[in-house]
Amino acid sequence: MNKRAVGSAYARALSLLGRREYCRAQLTAKLMHHYPAVEVATVLDKLEQEGSLSDQRFAGAYCRQRMSSGFGPLKIGYQMIQKGVPRATVDAVLNMDCWDWEGAALEVAIKRFRTHCNQETILDIHDKEFEMALLSIKLFLKQRGFTFDQIEFVGLHIMENLVLSEV
Repeated sequence: MNKRAVGSAYARALSLLGRREYCRAQLTAKLMHHYPAVEVATVLDKLEQEGSLSDQRFAGAYCRQRMSSGFGPLKIGYQMIQKGVPRATVDAVLNMDCWDWEGAALEVAIKRFRTHCNQETILDIHDKEFEMALLSIKLFLKQRGFTFDQIEFVGLHIMENLVLSEV
């Protein structure tokens, strides 16, 4: 193992981590283009021991960013697994108490619902336009990766607050 190459790989990894969080799998893929596998593994182990590299921290930052973009836990979890975050880490991060998934789903739904209807309109729950808009919202939330319970929470909240300006 070449100490000079390890130092170079370490510097490159720190430079990448200085810009944004990476999970171990992503950083491995980036470094493998330039360095041998043994050196990459050594560098990543060192970074994890120092606390510079953390799948848990990456998952938290990624979850926060995707949640603020209007995505739900199912889609975010799937995306993190695709990026190489271990399933146990994904589950631990998504199940943390700090996330308000129902609030996030409601926020996305209100934004979507207001684009369909006039904000001052009072809707009747038996109105076909209301039923279609509610169905559209539920399908949209499903595509965004929210769970059934979160989607039902939004549906009930909208049904209870038929005046859109008060939702």
